[in-house]
Amino acid sequence: MRKRGFTLIETLVTVGIMTIIIGTFFETVTLAQRSWIFGQARLLTQETARLAMDAMVKELRLANFVNIADNHTVRFRVPVDTDGDNFLDVDNVGRLIYGADGTANYQIQYLIDCQSGRLLRRVLDAGGNLIRERVLANNVNPNQSSFTTETAGIGITNVGINIIITTEINNPGFANINFTNPVCPLCKGALNEQGGRYVCVKCGRTYPIIRTNLSTFVLFRN
Repeated sequence: MRKRGFTLIETLVTVGIMTIIIGTFFETVTLAQRSWIFGQARLLTQETARLAMDAMVKELRLANFVNIADNHTVRFRVPVDTDGDNFLDVDNVGRLIYGADGTANYQIQYLIDCQSGRLLRRVLDAGGNLIRERVLANNVNPNQSSFTTETAGIGITNVGINIIITTEINNPGFANINFTNPVCPLCKGALNEQGGRYVCVKCGRTYPIIRTNLSTFVLFRN
């Protein structure tokens, strides 16, 4: 008995069906992967903003003065324990001694670095020289983050500091696009923000923006 194989038409139909099935499968996987990347990016921006805000508020509530040179920099001092006995130090008339990180007269500086998009915590000596620094948060958009002061009260001066921290991931799964001069990674065309995404004016490519904005007001006695 003669065996009959697949005809050309049957083969083409089979290949076509398999192509559709495989294409659908990979599209589903791609969408799931993209959704996971976006979800992780959203969690990262929220967690970064919250941790940075909590750390700043905790220290600023102890401050006895605030010096804001511009809306991206704030300096202040907090009560210190200089001898390591786990008690805050006082002077000979019982007033708290202020400084930073266990050293009298040192200052804490929070700096929003416009070039790197980082929020830095710095320790400065009495002359304003940098002693050390650490990164408090990455992916901080300096165009939408700021420190500003507000004075209120009669007789006793109460100074409050408004803090706005915006963390942003604008190209999920890849390196962040520069905040201060956003350009398309492919064609280097300028990017304009439209409807929650960057749009390249040259090639039309779009880049989604995942952004978390936190703001608070800290009131303390100056």
